[in-house]
Amino acid sequence: RKSKCSFFLHNLFEHLLRTMPKEKKPLSAVDRLEELHLITRVATELNDGIGIKDKTVAEFVVQLAEKELKSFLKKNSNCQQVTVESAQNLRKTLAENGAPEVPLSLVSVILEIVWKSSPSIKRFEEKLTKKRAKAKSETSSSDAKQVLSSNQSSSRKEQL
Repeated sequence: RKSKCSFFLHNLFEHLLRTMPKEKKPLSAVDRLEELHLITRVATELNDGIGIKDKTVAEFVVQLAEKELKSFLKKNSNCQQVTVESAQNLRKTLAENGAPEVPLSLVSVILEIVWKSSPSIKRFEEKLTKKRAKAKSETSSSDAKQVLSSNQSSSRKEQL
């Protein structure tokens, strides 16, 4: 178990170095507390599920879960729960990063916790909702312009 955990930690640090954003918007004090609570909850779930009790690993798992959820939310606008497909994707990502065999039920629980508790996901959902509402209003306003423009005289109408 120790060798699997150390291999997983090694991959964790390599991944963090590759994917760490250069400039990240600073979190408010409340968001930071929510994030710490989230990491603690995920660490507890990992300890209960597979026996790894390490907050650094939990933070890494949270980052991977957030990435998977953002991808999932971009594709599915009205979904209210985690799908088996997204849980399998996260499980595959964990396995690629050296995690021991993680039960799918544990991965689903972690995704649900992250979805409900992550300040990053909450901000992402708000941005996505605003973006979709703006796109919808632009689409409906362009449709209205097309309807109104059909009332304008044109040379084609005169020819008919």
